[in-house]
Amino acid sequence: MKSFKSWLNPKPWRTIPSDDSDSCLDDIKKFQVNKEGVEHIRIMVYGPSGAGKSSFINTVETIIRERITCQALPDTVSGSSFTKKYQTYTIKKDSSTVYPFVFVDVMGLDKDRKKGVCTEDVILALKGHLRDGYKFNPQSPITSSDPYNSSPTLNDKTHILVCVVSANNPNILTDEHIEKVREIRLAASDLGIPQIAILTKIDEACPEVHSN
Repeated sequence: MKSFKSWLNPKPWRTIPSDDSDSCLDDIKKFQVNKEGVEHIRIMVYGPSGAGKSSFINTVETIIRERITCQALPDTVSGSSFTKKYQTYTIKKDSSTVYPFVFVDVMGLDKDRKKGVCTEDVILALKGHLRDGYKFNPQSPITSSDPYNSSPTLNDKTHILVCVVSANNPNILTDEHIEKVREIRLAASDLGIPQIAILTKIDEACPEVHSN
């Protein structure tokens, strides 16, 4: 037993300062875009239906503005995607200005190919071809007859891709979901877009945290 304990490393793998959250928040509030021709960083949020994409956007705005906000309407009851349109959300800095980053919410991915957002639409959104307010059609991607943005600017293109997955539902990522996520990730990788993943509902996934 003693040799086994000595094998374990008691040191934490990462040390987080107690005031780290305030420091990070200050950095976000002071953030400025230094790229010529770019007014704001466009952050696209995607993932399975019901994972908490809209709630994540609201949480970020609530923390930054230090008040409860609910721009992106969430829904945890229907089981299908509540978001139907390509929607951009800005965050107010004060009464006359906004922060130099925006969030884009898209329709959720579904395990059924005929339901949820078409991966082709998400990939076109990465390239800036979808206009704000475009209504997703689960049956088919955008066509030339739709409000297609044929000449996207740097502001229209996605700069960061965020995949949101619920931690409390192990069945939310089916093989079909994974196939769609991989298709989108490969397209983003080809475009040089940085990608991160966010796990939501951690408190519900951990029995100990959930109980207290």
